Amino acid sequence: MKNFCTILFVVLIGTTTSFGQTDSDSIYLKKVLGTYQFYYHTQKLSLPQIKNVMSSNELAFEQIKSAQSTNNIAMVFACAGGFLVGWPLGTALGGGEPNWAAAGAGVGLIAITLAINKSYNIKAKRAVDTYNNGLGSTSFWDSSELRVGITAYGGGLIFRF
Repeated sequence: MKNFCTILFVVLIGTTTSFGQTDSDSIYLKKVLGTYQFYYHTQKLSLPQIKNVMSSNELAFEQIKSAQSTNNIAMVFACAGGFLVGWPLGTALGGGEPNWAAAGAGVGLIAITLAINKSYNIKAKRAVDTYNNGLGSTSFWDSSELRVGITAYGGGLIFRF
């Protein structure tokens, strides 16, 4: 009986490590200059590439599409704000009469961009978390249960799998 228990223990330990999710299946985020960079299988991917990876998880896919839309809106505001700030600065450096009201409007658009970018970061992180949680683990222990209880023969440990 002692040998049987030892063999059973070794087999159970072997199955838990052989069926588990690997780290390379997950998407990792790295925050750089106020935004996220996506890594999958140790490779840096763009937002459209990550969207393709997430297409297998419907909820994560919808969340990353929403994040991408938010990012596109932020880019429009950023470009417009950069232009409105850059044009008067270029005019001033060139010796002309700059339109400082346009530069002020550009600064306002850039401030709006920062707020929209924060929303993008939240949505992107939520989508990655949803995707990674959806991967789950196929380990033997995830579908098993061990508890103390009353059996037909008295008290004991109940192991269900």
